[in-house]
This record gives sequence, C-alpha cells and structure tokens, in this order.
Amino acid sequence: MQLSDSKTSKSSKIADAEVLAQIERILNSEFFRNAPSLQQFLQYVVQKTLKAQQDELKEYTIGREVLGRDHSYDPGSDSIVRVQASHLRKRLESYYRQQSAQDELVIEFPKGSYIPNFRRPEAPSPVNLNPRRRTRQIVLLAGAFLCGAMVVGLAGFFWISGLPVEELSPRVAPVAFADSILKPVWGRFLETGTPLDLAYGIPVFYWAEGLLIRDVEVSRPGSINPDSRLGRLQSHLNVPFIITEDYLPSGDAAATYLLGRFFWSAGKDVKLLRSRIVSWDELKSHNVVFVSCLRTATLANELSYPADFEYRSTSETRKRWPTGCIVNLHPRVGEATEYPQQVINGYGQDYALVTIWQGKRPNRYIMVIGGSHPWGTQGAVEYLTNPDYLQGLNRQLEQCARKQGLTEHPPFFQLLLRVEIKDQQPVGASYVTHHDLDVSDRPQGVQTSR
Repeated sequence: MQLSDSKTSKSSKIADAEVLAQIERILNSEFFRNAPSLQQFLQYVVQKTLKAQQDELKEYTIGREVLGRDHSYDPGSDSIVRVQASHLRKRLESYYRQQSAQDELVIEFPKGSYIPNFRRPEAPSPVNLNPRRRTRQIVLLAGAFLCGAMVVGLAGFFWISGLPVEELSPRVAPVAFADSILKPVWGRFLETGTPLDLAYGIPVFYWAEGLLIRDVEVSRPGSINPDSRLGRLQSHLNVPFIITEDYLPSGDAAATYLLGRFFWSAGKDVKLLRSRIVSWDELKSHNVVFVSCLRTATLANELSYPADFEYRSTSETRKRWPTGCIVNLHPRVGEATEYPQQVINGYGQDYALVTIWQGKRPNRYIMVIGGSHPWGTQGAVEYLTNPDYLQGLNRQLEQCARKQGLTEHPPFFQLLLRVEIKDQQPVGASYVTHHDLDVSDRPQGVQTSR
C-alpha cells in the first residue's frame, strides 16, 4: 500500500517499508523500550492502517484485541483505551521533540481518533536575520527552557508532599579538583576511555483517570496485588491504574544535576539515563553511578554483592520508624544497628548510603548513592562533590588502609553519612562510618596483608 503524504504534493508517497522502519526506530527508543502495552498499541493501529482497515480501529476493538479486556468490556465504564491513547500520544510527541533529528517520517496520533497519520517532517523556518529580534528570541527561548527544566525536574513531588518549590541553587561551584582529592572515591569513574552512565531512579506512580497515586511501600513496577492498599483503592475507585514515570523528587533532581555538573567540571562526559533503562550490557562495558532515594528500586538492587548496610522498610521496621531505616548488618564497636530518618516539619536528620562495587567485568565500577529521603540523597551528593568533605573522607580511608597494612584503600566499600535537614533542604553532611566490602576480584596494585 502506498500512502499519500497530506503535508506534501500528491506525487510524494510514503511506502509501507518506510512506515515500518520508522516504527522500529520508535519502539527501540528509550520512550517505548520499556512500555510493552504502548508498543502493542502503536503496532496494532499502524498495521491496521497499512492494511486499509482503519474502520476497525474502534475503542471496543482495541480494548479487546490489544489491551486484553474480556467480552464484558464496556468502554463507557472502562476508559483504559482512552488513557493508553493519551499516553501513546504524549510519548510520540516526546520522541519527536527530543531525538528525531535524523527521522524522515513523522507518525502522529491525533486527538479524538485511533487512526495514525504519516507525514514528512516540515522544513525548518527561515532564520530571521534582524539582530534585535533574534536576540529577543534567544532570550525567550533560554528562559522557557530553564523554566521548563526546573518544572519537569522538581514539580513532581510537590503535589503529594506540600513542599514549597525551592530554587535549585547548587552549593558546589565548578572547581579544578586535585587528582589526590578525587582519586580515592572518583578516580576509577573519571578514567578516560571508559564510558560513564549517570542513572537516576524514578518512583512508581499510577495514573487513575486524572489522579496520580503513589504508595511509598511500592518501589518497583509490577502487577498490583488485589489485597494490597493499592489493590483495595483500585477496586474502590473502579478505574485502571496505569504506571507513569513523569515525576522526580526535588532532592533526587538536585542530586542528579549536581553530579552532572561535577563530572563536567572534572572533564568527564556522562550519559544520563533513567535507571530502569540501564541494561545489563551497559553494566558490563560502562561505569555506572546510580543516584536515587533508597525507597526507589533500581537495577542496582538486583546486583548480588555482599553488603554491610541496607535500607529496610518492612512492617517490623515501620513500627519503630514509619519511613524505614538503614540497617547495620554487622555493627562494630560504637556503631548503631539502625539509622532512621528523623525529620519533622522539614527539620531533623537523614542518613545516606554510598556503595562502590565492582562492575560485571574487571576494571568496571558501580556506585550507588541514596538517602532514606530524597533530601538525604542530595546531601550525600553535596558531600561527595565538595573538595573539603572529600579531603576529610580521604583521611578516614587512609587511616583504614594503614590499619589493614595496605598501600591504598580497597576500592569497594560502603559509606554511611548523616545529613542535616533544615527548612526542607540539606544544609550539611558528615561522615558516620564505612565498611569495606569483601570482593575477591580486586584490581591489581592493591597490596594486602590478609
């Protein structure tokens, strides 16, 4: 079938092969890679259109054949198709807005219809050469970009927690770090020739016909247990719950920004990824830094290295600490067994955990940074990117190495930090303790007397 391009002349045709190739690019992009239901939806409507079966693209048919509804499905009371169509439309718009520079075909999903449109991309508008007008355009565009970036990055949690929107004013200015300061913690992540990924975690939210719902006890996407709080709420509302990844806590957003700027200051290129799309293949060939509140599950949770500290939020720990706590599995003299977040009305203290592990191949490394609360995550990153804090940490690591008879500190360890919170923001961080991890496959050059 040859499709006419409604935006160009009648002689311009779009072949089925072009459409299928473009669909393949879209489905393999980060916007659709982990959204199987939207992949099926898009493939279904495109295939029907290519076969000239657009008349079959009805809400009831899509609900039955794509979204698995049974014979009792009633579009009047179940809006699953309309909700998914809205998500599909937004993801397509995001795809073409962010990574379609080389695409020669635009696939659109118009509102009020389940029939996709195919067209050639429009030629860019001529540049206005009037200097004064051009300057004004640049200023307006820059302002719109900065405002949009802050809203997208920070607004997600304000509706649920009632936090005021605070300006993202980083406390760490770009500086020229001395190698001796960077090496103990960051040296392996800054090596040239090894790709570096910065992966930020996104908490699980559900879209329910205009409501956004977050259960802090649910840390990873999956089917909803009918007996759980979410399951009972879903049954009570009698609407489908659709997972969405549109919201990032303000502390985690600030932490991600600070890390990105730190790597830029150190002259290291970094690739920014949502943690759920980091692949096992990237863990084999790249160094990866995960930054996320410990309540948010990431691929780092599936790694099988030993740990002396771990975050827990179980029914047992919540009896004492409602928001969970970091548990010390092997407490030493003077150390506590539990380190809970204790913040009331935006004041108090949180604890953060920094873990450095070996990657899936030799000479590859993984770092995981997170607080019990997003403010703790931000405080930990401020600690790790501040030269004064790093010098203090390096002294602790050097002292530990001397006690073990080592020429330098082992590369794999867990660091526990205390973060002071005032007026709903971190204002300071301090070293609590660190435990070395027993990873047998150490890089060469680390001498040990064990």
